[in-house]
Amino acid sequence: MTEEPKYRNLDPDAPASQKQKVLLKLAIAREWIYPNPFEGAGYEKWKNLTAGEADILLSSIPPERLGVLEKEAEELQKKKTHPFAERAGRETEEMVREIGRQIDGGF
Repeated sequence: MTEEPKYRNLDPDAPASQKQKVLLKLAIAREWIYPNPFEGAGYEKWKNLTAGEADILLSSIPPERLGVLEKEAEELQKKKTHPFAERAGRETEEMVREIGRQIDGGF
């Protein structure tokens, strides 16, 4: 008995998971899913993609290539910085600079 891939949803009618979408984007960019099933269909088709539809598309990719995509997706996730955390970091740096200016320059 084979183990189900981590990106699969139990309910095929549920919305596609973020991992499924990332894997599909990477596969389409590499032209491992060709032609692009979303080209010309507009954003709605992508937005309304179900887990079952994503599984069908991903199952068309050979397992060794899917493994490559999964590793690439994991690396992208590690590099990804949350935009709110990044903004908070910049704002904190600016506050520290302002406090430093007030201390150095007097009030």
